[in-house]
Amino acid sequence: MKELAIIRPVLRPIIANIDNVVCKKCAYFREHRGSSGLCTKFGEKNIITGAITYQFANVSRTNSDLCSRRGLYYVAK
Repeated sequence: MKELAIIRPVLRPIIANIDNVVCKKCAYFREHRGSSGLCTKFGEKNIITGAITYQFANVSRTNSDLCSRRGLYYVAK
């Protein structure tokens, strides 16, 4: 008697952004308490005090004019 082969589907998860670079591994990334971190590539200098305010990493990654989801300005640490 012939045995029947059981075909099992290959389980492959679908994960968005799986091939994109990770901010935490970027030279421009800085930890910041209570947030997703800062991107020191993008910021603004206060012309009175000289203090620099950096963009939050999640803002830089969701803005296509900045780093975008693809991580255009990513530099490995």
